[in-house]
Amino acid sequence: MKEKINHIFFSPLMKTFFSIAFFTPYFSFSQCATTISNFPYNENFETSNGNWVTGGTFSDWTWGTPSKPVINSAGSGSKCWITGGLNGAGYNNGEYGWLKSPCFNFTSLKGPYIKFKVFWETEGKNDGANLEFSSDGGTTWQLLGSKNETNGCLTEKWYNDGSVMSLASGDAWSGNMQSSRPPCFVSGGSAGWVTAKQSIQRLVSNANVMIRFVFASDN
Repeated sequence: MKEKINHIFFSPLMKTFFSIAFFTPYFSFSQCATTISNFPYNENFETSNGNWVTGGTFSDWTWGTPSKPVINSAGSGSKCWITGGLNGAGYNNGEYGWLKSPCFNFTSLKGPYIKFKVFWETEGKNDGANLEFSSDGGTTWQLLGSKNETNGCLTEKWYNDGSVMSLASGDAWSGNMQSSRPPCFVSGGSAGWVTAKQSIQRLVSNANVMIRFVFASDN
């Protein structure tokens, strides 16, 4: 059975620790039981899980203080959301799990964007994560951004790989820094918490916005 690399989140050959922690995500952003309308929206998950919810297939997203072989701190404070549990060596095989935000009302915004900290250590080319958005309260989802975007005023550290097999789009944060774990070492891990940023101007005037981080691994 293939051994995977350490992960990423929205905060690792073992399995991947997908640790992405939302640090000061500015969302200048199914059915929405409650909707956030006050901006900027800032959440570092220190006092609670932020009312973010998990789901998907074999999902192992967990909220708390990470103490993994590679990811052993949060992007801000001591807590984050992370895949593979808080202290496990790796994430699940065959995972297609997501971490979903509350609902946002963007009708009062003119130039919304999202900004967060992310840490990834995954089996390169096979496992990784990306971000999707919904403009109908979670009924349908679309990929946000692409690997081919260049850094700019509102685009920073967005997807480093465009061919991750576990994700339909292929665009993802993926790769590892554990060079002692051949044959799955392909480089590309973040080697720490980095800040990612992306414009969500396309969602202006929408009253039912949701986002979710999707993490996928092969078998």
